[in-house]
Amino acid sequence: MLYAVFNGHGMFIVLATLLSATVGFVVYKQSPTGTERRALKGLFGASVTAVVSLTLWSTGSPIQQPRVCVVNRDLIEPFTTDQGLLNAGLFLPVGLLGALATRKIIGTIAFGIVLTFAIETLQGALPFLGRGCDTSDLQMNSLGEAVGALLGWLITTVEKPRAAFLHPWRARSVHTAVSAVAAFGLIWGLAVEPQPVDRTLGIGRADSAQEEALQAAVDDAFDGHYKVSRIEFASGPDGTGTVTGSP
Repeated sequence: MLYAVFNGHGMFIVLATLLSATVGFVVYKQSPTGTERRALKGLFGASVTAVVSLTLWSTGSPIQQPRVCVVNRDLIEPFTTDQGLLNAGLFLPVGLLGALATRKIIGTIAFGIVLTFAIETLQGALPFLGRGCDTSDLQMNSLGEAVGALLGWLITTVEKPRAAFLHPWRARSVHTAVSAVAAFGLIWGLAVEPQPVDRTLGIGRADSAQEEALQAAVDDAFDGHYKVSRIEFASGPDGTGTVTGSP
């Protein structure tokens, strides 16, 4: 999947890496000297920049995407697809480094939710990016970031057993978060059309019955000479789908 996305776009990888490293270095230098979390803040800044670069990078497709956002009613489906798990893993370092750098787990989780909400809104509102808005991405990105933040909090509690789970929010932070959600919510409401679906046409893992059926078909066709190792199921809009595999 990652090969298909980045194949032929090596320059983007180089630029995104340089940009992330630059932002991380600037955050590191701007942090107060002598603090134990200075390097963590730099890494946090680099991870956020990397995520934003990856998700808002234009695919260069000559066909612009419509201003729609797929609203997937199936909340379980993203957990069964490689894309859903990759989306969660992509945001896990953001939550982990954010919690370690700030020691504020609720604020870190809120930041991650606002960040992924903003990303999905821009993907849906800016057709020239060639990207797609999907609530499944919002779900898995937020979940991955929250899991990372919880892991970060667990690490801090090992280091400092009396570390607080909740920290009071500053009024400025609350106002900033509310303003950001309101702004992107307005963009979403004016420029993005919701498209509810029962489930997307994603490719997920096949169940045991589907695996057995495909292996039996391959054995019958090739007299048992081939063993299928990777079996996936691409669901269709009417409840049916296609089982695929590779040797």
